[in-house]
Amino acid sequence: MRKRDDEAAIGHYRAALTLAIGLGDKRKQGTLLNSMAILEWQRRKHAEALALYSSALQAFEKLDDPIHRGLVLNSIAVTLDFAHQVASGTTRSLTTCSTPS
Repeated sequence: MRKRDDEAAIGHYRAALTLAIGLGDKRKQGTLLNSMAILEWQRRKHAEALALYSSALQAFEKLDDPIHRGLVLNSIAVTLDFAHQVASGTTRSLTTCSTPS
């Protein structure tokens, strides 16, 4: 069921992206592209995620938006690192660090 839900979500994102492009809304385009990239990353489709992150980065560069550029660049780094881990067989899960009580 998850795969079908993911496919439906991607379809909705594409429809929303088409509307944002039609409206010329670069911020919404960047946001949607980033969201699509995150979904593809979660599905372990790293090449697709990187292509979408790249498009999102271009949108945020045109807006001169350093905060969102930084967020997307971080996502690109995480994706490249994870893809490298998968390729080298050293995959480790991303964990949240906590301090001992």
